[in-house]
This record gives sequence, structure tokens and C-alpha cells, in this order.
Amino acid sequence: MKITFDRNMPGFWTLYFILHFCFLMALLVCVRLIWSHIRTDYVFDLAEAAFESLVYAVCITVFKVIRYRISKKQYEKNPVDRRKNRRFRE
Repeated sequence: MKITFDRNMPGFWTLYFILHFCFLMALLVCVRLIWSHIRTDYVFDLAEAAFESLVYAVCITVFKVIRYRISKKQYEKNPVDRRKNRRFRE
């Protein structure tokens, strides 16, 4: 089953940002907790991990939006055949 999203809607990019933020936050928390068990003098700071996740998620989302807009403009300027089977073009 295929679920389609309209990338022109701001809701798509909000969902994209939220998913990246949650994934990066979980990853950073796991890494920081493991690091705090290895190093006894390390103090785990949740706010710092949240801020880093926020910055990374914003950067990733902005770069993807820019990349999507540029590729959309290029495709509108010069549409190409995007069939799966490229060997039998006519």
C-alpha cells in the first residue's frame, strides 16, 4: 500500500521536521546516556541534547525544502521521461 504526501503542503514539512527531531533526540539521548556510563565525570544535560536535535532537524528540513524547490523548478523547466524501464525508450 502506498501512502502519498503532497510536498507542497506545509503540513508535510512540519511532519518531516517533527520526525527528524524525535529521531535525532532519541539518538542523542541514547548516545549521551551510554557516554555518561563510560565517563563518570560527564553530566547528562537534556536541554543541550534537545537544542542540538532542534538545530540539526531545522538544518535538515531547510536543506530538503530548498532541494525540493530547486528540483521542482528544474523539472517544470525541462520535464523528462521518468519511466522505470529506460532501456526501451523511443
